[in-house]
Amino acid sequence: MPLNLEEAKKLAIKDLSERLKASESDVSIESTDSVDFPNASLGAERPGEMSAQMMISGWRLRLQCNGRSYEYRAARNQMRLFDFNGQNYKIYP
Repeated sequence: MPLNLEEAKKLAIKDLSERLKASESDVSIESTDSVDFPNASLGAERPGEMSAQMMISGWRLRLQCNGRSYEYRAARNQMRLFDFNGQNYKIYP
């Protein structure tokens, strides 16, 4: 099922709260921006991952928990957590 911005926000909050072992109510959305990413991996490739070099429209979501900021990148068909403890993660699908 394709993501929309509201579903992406909910998924990001749920994922971050689980990763940090925090309550979902401790996670807030700092900002959301519409973005054109440089490739099919939303500019958040994982080691050894190949991705099509084409522009993908989506959203950059900045979340905050316990005084720290976290970045999620989403498009209609995927979501990624960017640079979390030095690594990128594919969240959805």
